[in-house]
Amino acid sequence: MPSGGNPSGSTGSTSTTSTTKLNQIISTYSSITDIKTPTYPGNTYPVPNMPTGANPGIPNTTPLTISTQQATPSDANRNNISADYVKLIAASDAHQNAVKAITNLLAIIDQAKANKAQAEQNLVTYSNAYNQAVNNQRTVQNSIITI
Repeated sequence: MPSGGNPSGSTGSTSTTSTTKLNQIISTYSSITDIKTPTYPGNTYPVPNMPTGANPGIPNTTPLTISTQQATPSDANRNNISADYVKLIAASDAHQNAVKAITNLLAIIDQAKANKAQAEQNLVTYSNAYNQAVNNQRTVQNSIITI
C-alpha cells in the first residue's frame, strides 16, 4: 500500500468530512445532486433498549421474576377428572377404534374383489394353456405309439 495508509498515496485532508466525501462521490458517479442525510436525535443511530436498562452490567432479573411470580396451582385452575369424563374418553376411543377396524375391513374387501377379478381373467388364459398342453402331450404320445 502506498504511504499514508491511502491507496492513492496521499495522506488526505483532515478537514474533509464524510458528508463532503459522499457528496464528491455522488457528484462524480451519479446524476443526483441533492443528497439527503438522515438526522437522528442526539446525532447517533438509534439503538434498541437493553433489557437491563441503560447499563449492560446490571443483571437481568426477568427470568427470576418469571420463575418465582407464577400463581401456585389450586383446585380452581385444574381440570377435574370426573367419572363421566373417563367414560366419554373411553367411548370416544372405542368409536375411533371401530372406525379404524371398519376402514381396514373395507380395504381387505376391496383387495379381495380385485384379486377375484384378476383370478377370473387369469382362469381363462390358464385353462387355454392347460388344454393346449394336454393336446400337445396327446399328439406326442400318439406319434410315439405309431413309430
